[in-house]
Amino acid sequence: MGELILCRGTLAAVPYFLESIAVNIYSLEELAWCMDQHTELTGIDIYKESFAGWVKEELGLADEGQTLFDLLAGKKDMAEFTDTVLKMVSYLDEEQRRRVLARIKAYEDKSLFEQEILKADRFLMSGKYKSSIRAYEPLTEHVPENRREEVLLGRVWHNMGTAYARLFMFARAGECYEKAYAKNEEQESAEAALLSRACLEEDFKKEPQDKKFLEQWQKIQETKKNGDVRGYEVLLFGMMEQWKQEYRKAAEDR
Repeated sequence: MGELILCRGTLAAVPYFLESIAVNIYSLEELAWCMDQHTELTGIDIYKESFAGWVKEELGLADEGQTLFDLLAGKKDMAEFTDTVLKMVSYLDEEQRRRVLARIKAYEDKSLFEQEILKADRFLMSGKYKSSIRAYEPLTEHVPENRREEVLLGRVWHNMGTAYARLFMFARAGECYEKAYAKNEEQESAEAALLSRACLEEDFKKEPQDKKFLEQWQKIQETKKNGDVRGYEVLLFGMMEQWKQEYRKAAEDR
């Protein structure tokens, strides 16, 4: 997590996995820190029976765990559930706790469409690209009722394109980015669409390439074949940045 967290309470032998941020926690203090840093996503992860069971069985807090089960059975909202959890530990001060609860309430006030987008986003953020695609796909069928929802739909297409790009499925990624741009008209989506098209090997074969470019591209493709996603992205975006600089220089020389 990058910070030392002093845990005065019980430490679990078996951790609870916060799927949205890909972190194992062993105590309620660690959870409180995560709630402060990643409120909405962490809130989704704990608002379920598996967390109540972890508190009851792994932390040995039978009464507290049962209270959480009762809240879920009574269909209490996420804000009340979260408040109950945070009161079990004194890690956050009153101002921090109020801030967390305000964020949770803001999440609950979002439309179902927006909430589902956030759930899909958490898969993308945690590197579960196939799961994120499965979560985004039904959202693409949403019919926008206003301009704001149309922009949100563009975000769905853009993020799904990113998931496909991470899986090296650049043709599908390009299609998604193009649909995103049609909805949100954001330059980022347009550039991503062009970049995805450029990543298709068959597209490169259609145009004459100089030796220097071919050497760069072959190195990038070798990195891709080796499954080094991070290395592939560094090389690819480095090459794209070089193209931008050369383009700017050419424009200045005109």
